[in-house]
Amino acid sequence: MGLKIDARIDRPADLASISKLLGGPAMQAAGARALTEHSEQQEKRSAAFISGFTGVPIGRIRGVMKVRPAAPGAVMESAVELKDAAIPLGEFTYRSWSRSMPGATHGDWPGSGKRTLPGTFSVPRYGGMIYRRATSKRFPIVKVWGPVLPNELAKKERPNYPLAEAFAAQDLAPRVIRHIMSAMGA
Repeated sequence: MGLKIDARIDRPADLASISKLLGGPAMQAAGARALTEHSEQQEKRSAAFISGFTGVPIGRIRGVMKVRPAAPGAVMESAVELKDAAIPLGEFTYRSWSRSMPGATHGDWPGSGKRTLPGTFSVPRYGGMIYRRATSKRFPIVKVWGPVLPNELAKKERPNYPLAEAFAAQDLAPRVIRHIMSAMGA
């Protein structure tokens, strides 16, 4: 997205001072501040959405998210980074497994209902996580994993993706202009 500023200048002396000001480091710093501020807002909105969609507490999500601030320069970039491993499916367990059940029951996402995974079981002694056997023997057992938050945030078919794009289209340009006008002293 490009930024275009139109201004009318009546005196040539003002034109020289404004062109010097617009190309200077103060404007780049203002643009970088605006971009970083926008990324912080995107982080808050994304964390709330992912928390509501997955049922993972927002504090856990915010704990693995961070904003990479924009550095002033010719090309500025700010990003929301989400680094996390897969969440064990046992965190979504509704009830523990018993011998009469065909598998452990878990709720994948809120509203999607309970799902039974055939051939799996939960072990209360191991924190109630869901496991399956790796071989036909009793051991070894393998933990069954659930959602990976960075993947959930980046999926284009999830509703958060178009919402983030719409927020960027609505918020970014006015925020940059506000910071630039503030740096110009207006």
